[in-house]
Amino acid sequence: NTWEIVRIKNATPGTYTVRVKGYNVPQGPQPYALVVSGGLGSCPLGDDGALSVEEKEERTPSVLLDGDKLIVKGENVSVKVFNVSGRVLWKGEVDGEALIRFPNRGIFVISVEGAGKRRIYKHIVR
Repeated sequence: NTWEIVRIKNATPGTYTVRVKGYNVPQGPQPYALVVSGGLGSCPLGDDGALSVEEKEERTPSVLLDGDKLIVKGENVSVKVFNVSGRVLWKGEVDGEALIRFPNRGIFVISVEGAGKRRIYKHIVR
């Protein structure tokens, strides 16, 4: 049981988004609890008097390797492309879809991390 506490002093009125991400979860989805307290006088409530919560299970990123192209789709995905010497040729965060072109022919190693999982791919561009 891990606790994370976020306190916002002098919070301005508005909409706040809280994303709960589980890492190293052997079997999922795993239930969790979210507690909100404070001056919530003007907070919109659902029909049952509770705060409205939208649950969304994070999906493993999809990866397509096609010739000199790498296409990654997903939310909050970290991508790194290495050459065979271990030099980082490209790194970045993907939130949606990204098209990455390999710079030349060769053997590449791609690390894709998202939804609490890391996958390693080897790709040859001829």
